[in-house]
Amino acid sequence: MSHDISGHRSEYDYAGLHEAAVSADPFHQFGQWFQEAIALDIELANAMVVATADGDGRPAARYVLLKEYSS
Repeated sequence: MSHDISGHRSEYDYAGLHEAAVSADPFHQFGQWFQEAIALDIELANAMVVATADGDGRPAARYVLLKEYSS
């Protein structure tokens, strides 16, 4: 049995990314983007994927929820 779930998604195309508008301070830029996501009421705005690779280059990824950050 096949179920078409292609319509079950959200669009996240709220704004473009222009290099001239990006802060040189990555912590400041993250804070700005995070506050914009909160203002847009994006569900789980603090969810992210953290990926690493071991000494042999094998990747591993896991989902995490950001609980706190500081600049």
